[in-house]
Amino acid sequence: MRISVCCLAIVGGLCARRPWVTNGLEAKDGPDTESTSRDADREAILKSAHDFTAAFEKGDAKAVAAQWTEQGEYESDDGTILRGRTAIEAAFTAHLQGRPAEKMEIKVETIRFPSRDTALEEGLTCTTASEMLPDSAHYRVLHVRERMASGGSHFAANGARARTAWPTWIG
Repeated sequence: MRISVCCLAIVGGLCARRPWVTNGLEAKDGPDTESTSRDADREAILKSAHDFTAAFEKGDAKAVAAQWTEQGEYESDDGTILRGRTAIEAAFTAHLQGRPAEKMEIKVETIRFPSRDTALEEGLTCTTASEMLPDSAHYRVLHVRERMASGGSHFAANGARARTAWPTWIG
C-alpha cells in the first residue's frame, strides 16, 4: 500500500504560484471571522504539522501515529481507510521501512474552527527522496481537542485524508 502522507508535511520552488516554506510552516486563515483567541490553537496545529514532518523524516512511525487520537482515521489516496492509532502506526512502519530517507514539506493553506473543540486544516504535502520524483498530495485533517490527565488540552488528528496532487501543481 502506498501512503501519501497528509500532514504534515511538505517542495520549495517547484511551483511559482505557491511558495513553499522549508522547515517552517505558514498558514492563511479563511475569512477573518475568528477572534485572536484562536491564535494559540493555530500555533498548536502548526506545531503538530512540524512535529509530524520531523517524525516522518526520522522514520519514526510511532511518533507519526501519535499525532492521531486513539480512534483516529487516515484515508490514503487509494481509498484505504486505517482506523485507530495502532493501524496507522503499522501502515507508516511498513511505508517507512527500508526506504531511502525522505524529506517532507507541508504547506498549511487554511485552518478553520467549526466549533470550540475542532479545527479543519487543509494544505499540500510534498515528499522527496534522492533520485526519485517528488510525491505531493492535497490533505485535510480534522483536529479535535483532547483533554489531558494533567488538566491541559491539545489538538490531535481525528481524521485525515490525502489525495495525490502530482503532477497537477507542478507548473
